[in-house]
Amino acid sequence: MRWPLGELSRLPTALLAAGLAAEGRLDLDRPLADWIGPEELDFDPARLSLRDLLAQRSGLPPQRLAGAYRRPGEPASALRPEDFYLAQPPRLLIQPSALGYALVGRVLERASGKGFAELLKERLAEPLGLRALGAVEEGGLVRAHRRGRPEAPLLARDLAATGLAASAEDLARLLAALTAPEPTLPGRDLLFEPHGAELGFGATAGLGLALSESVVPGTGRLARIQGAYPGFRAELTLALDHGVAVLVLVNAAEGFRVVDRLAGLALDRALGRDPAAREAARRAREELPERIPWPEEARPRAPAPRYATPFGLLRVEGGGERFAAEVFGLRFTASRRADGWYEVRYRLLGLVPLPLEVLRRVVLAPATVGERHLLLAWFSGRVVVLGSALEAPPAAGDGVALLGRWRVTAEDPLLAQLELREAVIERQDGLLTIGYEIPFLVTRLRPRLVLAADPAGLRTHGTAAGLGERLRHGRDEAGEFLEYSGFRLRRVP
Repeated sequence: MRWPLGELSRLPTALLAAGLAAEGRLDLDRPLADWIGPEELDFDPARLSLRDLLAQRSGLPPQRLAGAYRRPGEPASALRPEDFYLAQPPRLLIQPSALGYALVGRVLERASGKGFAELLKERLAEPLGLRALGAVEEGGLVRAHRRGRPEAPLLARDLAATGLAASAEDLARLLAALTAPEPTLPGRDLLFEPHGAELGFGATAGLGLALSESVVPGTGRLARIQGAYPGFRAELTLALDHGVAVLVLVNAAEGFRVVDRLAGLALDRALGRDPAAREAARRAREELPERIPWPEEARPRAPAPRYATPFGLLRVEGGGERFAAEVFGLRFTASRRADGWYEVRYRLLGLVPLPLEVLRRVVLAPATVGERHLLLAWFSGRVVVLGSALEAPPAAGDGVALLGRWRVTAEDPLLAQLELREAVIERQDGLLTIGYEIPFLVTRLRPRLVLAADPAGLRTHGTAAGLGERLRHGRDEAGEFLEYSGFRLRRVP
């Protein structure tokens, strides 16, 4: 039986690129313009290198969700030039993008003069004896599940990004090659060279992999990648200093927490560690230390009244020692610590404090980084950009004409899983926003993303992973539409 790899498909893709680079047949630092014409993209291909795509710091949108997966018998959805645009400046953030790896696949084909499937067979499958490595196909797949129920099989659009499958035996052979004392794959070690980003705050990525230092003493460097094919979850962890790889595959959509725990336990066993040591290190990392150091690039500042975040508009009242914040309809309080960071608590109806477990491990910090006014978050030992300050309402262009409710009308395999069918564009407090509802426990959250003018229409405003997505307004044979992440929405009368 074969397992859909989802995002783990990027590892074989990165191996192909690294192998060609090691043989001098591909320069990872050449601009994309050497292979990709300007008519194929909605940005200048000279702004990015192949290395930027592979190291997940291109600035391309994280996904183009519509058409990413299809039912057997349905035609594949083609990517258009307008789908490839920069949501964030290049090399600003580390943010995986399926679109970036779709471009990597094109570059590999043009640089080698061979199709992607042929390259995969010639350079990986045949040398390693991987008999089942290839595109996801309808037959011979492990059965997917969601909420405990079997799911019909889905096929993927982008082979290089999410569309490969392999047997467990294949994956074991591939992991053996990745961890062998002497490299058996050309360019293997290029995967583990660290690449940073301007607002990475110490986070690094290899080619197709996230890199970090383990919190468990004696474990050393880790390389990781997670996969989320519909109805499946996967996690690969490489303990680079020990030559050990752990891969966990689960045929259930809700399995991320289980996968992460199983991967940790399996790594303990492989390294001969006491699982209690890892649990103690995990708890210590998640507990808030008395003092959290500030990133060297950041300087404290007073909270801004409003921030644009991937979770929606965050409104702030107060400052100094304590402020209140409201995001997706929920109200939080933040109290300043001695080190300048703010601890966060949730209050039901704005009055009754509730001990949400995740908030015990998060602190916030309004900060200035260069010319940017950001809201930083510290979580489990890492600093990330949560959003950027709204000093003034961003220009919305002709967006006011789009006020009202919009509904997705086309069917797509992801729509049912996302449970998103309708959006509302409204103007409040001088800001143009798009809002929607998502289920959360026994309630529904209501994020409102700030919109700003863009040459193509509108975009979600702000600096953070997940922002910068475009909304395109147009007309077709069915009338007026909005397009977001490839989905078309029609105005609700």
